[in-house]
Amino acid sequence: MGGRVVAFVFFFLMIRRPPRSTLFPYTTLFRSLDAEAVRIVSSPLKKYLKRYAYHLAGLKAWISFQPPPFTVILDGERELVVRAAVISNARFYGGPHRITPDARVDDGYLHCCLFEKGSRRDYARYFWGVLRKKHQTFSDVILIKARQVRIDTPGLPIQADGDYIGYTPIRIQLLPKQLTVLVPSPETNKTRSSSSNK
Repeated sequence: MGGRVVAFVFFFLMIRRPPRSTLFPYTTLFRSLDAEAVRIVSSPLKKYLKRYAYHLAGLKAWISFQPPPFTVILDGERELVVRAAVISNARFYGGPHRITPDARVDDGYLHCCLFEKGSRRDYARYFWGVLRKKHQTFSDVILIKARQVRIDTPGLPIQADGDYIGYTPIRIQLLPKQLTVLVPSPETNKTRSSSSNK
């Protein structure tokens, strides 16, 4: 294997759910409509419809779910009342969508995208904004970063990396240097690209 290999150290998004002290490694957490869709999705439908089962569950959640307001506490100091929250240390969500466009797995921060409103019309507007990469310009969408995030409001469904993992309250923090990944150098990538084009 030619080329120089360098090591990158990643930060894991870790979730601690009281009263247990178990830590779960994830990269993205979503609290609200998307979490409700993941919670109610049918296992038999997932088997036969694959990802389209989530689309149906999302439509059902959009029609029936009324997200209550909850408080997000950043670094134990700042408190923001919102209706939905994406907390991530990765740029992409659900494939190509960049809900937290400035997030990086190695910058040491949790990147939060917080949505202040929760009506069906608002969710449709947020969804369309994410698709068009315009949601960060909305006056009721907050992009902010922190090193620790808490949601103390009980009983709110949460999903992480596409899996339903339970209910709030939760505390989210980054644990540094939990994974080392080796990647090819740019020179190696160029060599491979040239070979594939021949």
